[in-house]
Amino acid sequence: MHTAGRAAQQHSGFSTGKSVTPALASARAPTVEPKVVVLGLAKSGTSSLYEFFKCGGEMTISHGTCRGGGFCGPLFRRASESGLPLFQTSGGHYSVFTQLDYTPLSKQSPWYCYWPQVELLPQMAREAPSATFVLNFRSAHSWVKSITDWHLSDGTTQRYQLQFCNITGMPHGQASDAELEAFYDGHIARVQEFFRSHRSLKLLEIDIESDGVGDRLARGFAPAFNISASCWGVHNSRQTHPARYRMRDNVKGRDAL
Repeated sequence: MHTAGRAAQQHSGFSTGKSVTPALASARAPTVEPKVVVLGLAKSGTSSLYEFFKCGGEMTISHGTCRGGGFCGPLFRRASESGLPLFQTSGGHYSVFTQLDYTPLSKQSPWYCYWPQVELLPQMAREAPSATFVLNFRSAHSWVKSITDWHLSDGTTQRYQLQFCNITGMPHGQASDAELEAFYDGHIARVQEFFRSHRSLKLLEIDIESDGVGDRLARGFAPAFNISASCWGVHNSRQTHPARYRMRDNVKGRDAL
């Protein structure tokens, strides 16, 4: 079973960043059991999955932020370290979670990361045994290229941010393309192996680069969700956010990663 052996990190921003991790709710706070939990990593179609459910009329979607407007990653980490239920204390009323991981948003953000789908999969599965878990993925080569090219408003890239992270299985520092690809493929393999060992759980695997993704999603989520295949599209891509990719040519002193 995959554990969070490297997850414990010491960062001053973790305990004081109220805008990032608001106070945890009571374990008895009203909640609903999650129906969908996305396990794929950022830049693997998570925004497209959010738009898919939004298009289908689902109103209780969490995409990066959870209870109280705090980021899901830090909230899930605090709940786990406090021995509290993850979804009940962090997720609140959300029934669909399309992105759980937290990575710093800029150079000014607290420099820590937390990816619950990497660190807390067994606990999430225990708490949501009836949910449909989604493993969305693309080729590792495409993922590395995407995190290298995707820029935030301050000019940093997602790849630049990851060198400061301490995520289980991820090389620390300026990792090579091959090391990042191995991490990405390793995450996919671990999730697949976990669900092979837990046959009662439901896993829907989606290769976002394949044909017929909308049809596969529509069939996979029926009858719980009556969403048309036409709701699937591509978001947060070079086509939908070209400025995010053009920025790389205009940023001076960009870290050569």
